[in-house]
Amino acid sequence: MSISIFSEKSKLINIGIVVSLLPVCALMAFLLWQFSRETSTAAKVFDFVIFIIVLSSIVLLLLLNLNLNVNQECIVIKYFPLKTMTIKRSDIVLCEINKINSMTEFGGWGMKNSRVYGKGYTTKGDLILTIKKKNEELISVSVFDKKRLTDVLLNNGYSLKRSKHEES
Repeated sequence: MSISIFSEKSKLINIGIVVSLLPVCALMAFLLWQFSRETSTAAKVFDFVIFIIVLSSIVLLLLLNLNLNVNQECIVIKYFPLKTMTIKRSDIVLCEINKINSMTEFGGWGMKNSRVYGKGYTTKGDLILTIKKKNEELISVSVFDKKRLTDVLLNNGYSLKRSKHEES
């Protein structure tokens, strides 16, 4: 495989958001502990399971990050730890960089679907690279450095459509 000529990494959420949730988790743990002294064993187990689910969700949010790598042969999208895909250049019909609002187009950040932009892997930011494959599948991924990505795509044989929402 060729060496990556474009690479970007972004996180779904930053550590500040998680730190701001810690008091809520501490309060939840305290309340569960208080109520568990007065309830049945089944209720204690249920409370413990709920607490573990919430804690696991926070840890997963901390781990989630998106890596986009482009080289002369393919585009690699890694949404760690959930998904990794490699799209060969020969399978790509068209690429397009669009300015979007993740909340309105995808219903939020993460792995979501859009009627317009297909399967999306989004994080913060308002730019996405939409890849149209030969099988008509659309895959969109958050990007930040539009100019550099545009240059890399054009200089390496990828077909790039000018966006109707293109910034000047």
